[in-house]
Amino acid sequence: MNISTAANHKGFSLMELMLAMAVASVLMAGIFTFHQSQVKTNITQQELVDMQQDARVAMYLMTSEIRMAGCDPQNSTGATIRTAGAAQIAFDSDQDGDGVINVNTERFYYALSNDADNDGVADGTPCNLNRGDWDPPAAPVPVTLNPVALNIDALNFVYLDGAGNVLDDDGNGNVTTNIDAIRTVQISLVARSGDQLPGGMYRQFDSTTYTNPQGTVILAAPNDNFRRIQLTAAVRVRNMGL
Repeated sequence: MNISTAANHKGFSLMELMLAMAVASVLMAGIFTFHQSQVKTNITQQELVDMQQDARVAMYLMTSEIRMAGCDPQNSTGATIRTAGAAQIAFDSDQDGDGVINVNTERFYYALSNDADNDGVADGTPCNLNRGDWDPPAAPVPVTLNPVALNIDALNFVYLDGAGNVLDDDGNGNVTTNIDAIRTVQISLVARSGDQLPGGMYRQFDSTTYTNPQGTVILAAPNDNFRRIQLTAAVRVRNMGL
């Protein structure tokens, strides 16, 4: 007959259990930290993709439409650039060639949605790039505006004549009396991420000073943790001066 004793029953001591729980806690903490890091990275990457896509689509749309400013195949509409401002542009274009400017589809206006002082820099958030039409005869007053890109911090236009000289009638980048001399429009656009990015490899302190192709500051260093992208383009306005 076998007699069972305490020495025959093997198990874990309290110290061993506590040690096992401590090791498990460390492992779980590591797994959680790795998961959070991956989530932050994914959020950051999506923010950057959205920012870049919005900005590029907006720039493509602007350049395509500004290139056609003043289009007047039948020489009957007087189509031209109506407002040539450093922070806004308005123009018309008889794109279907019927000799009539359609007030809903052939008048164009671009400006920031939150720029009360009209300096081309966002006055606060939200601030988007607006596209719309304008209503004559008053020097173009926007009528219908729709955002084509979100979270835009700066928008700047520079106008050049046929020799590449900057046209600037008032010293602030606005062309008033020399609009007919415009041959090229330089566009600068600064977009930012929708939110300050979470920590990790993509988080950077933005101390960049943004300038247009002429070297003029269009956005002072923001000194924050948003990410930004600047796009520039020079558009030959091929219908002006014909």
